[in-house]
Amino acid sequence: MPAQLLVAESDSVLRGLYAAYFRAIGFEVETADDGLRCLDLLREDRHDALVIDMDLRWGGGDGVLSWLAGDESHRPRAVVALGSSTPAELSLLLGLPERDCLQKPAHASSLVVRLATQLFTNQVASVAQIVPVS
Repeated sequence: MPAQLLVAESDSVLRGLYAAYFRAIGFEVETADDGLRCLDLLREDRHDALVIDMDLRWGGGDGVLSWLAGDESHRPRAVVALGSSTPAELSLLLGLPERDCLQKPAHASSLVVRLATQLFTNQVASVAQIVPVS
């Protein structure tokens, strides 16, 4: 089953490019152009991954991430934040690891690497909790 990705990006050109790129490599993609739509989609469906722009209108990316922090049941297994600030600044602002933050415009391949790393790491961690190590 393909991974479910939500791309929440305020720039319509980047949103379209990211969605097309991820669909081409096998993801099922939904898009949002503002914070309220992003929250609606997160509440409606379970997403494996989220690419979120900090400059979203109506709630902002930081507002969406703050809501997710309080509601783990809707939190995707992988999150990459995009913004006009440097990755270090985004990391400090959002409390995400610097490796999961990118300055805009980010190349879609950079997003793939970060999302795939998180998805793989989280999958291994889940299996490690189930399978006892002797």
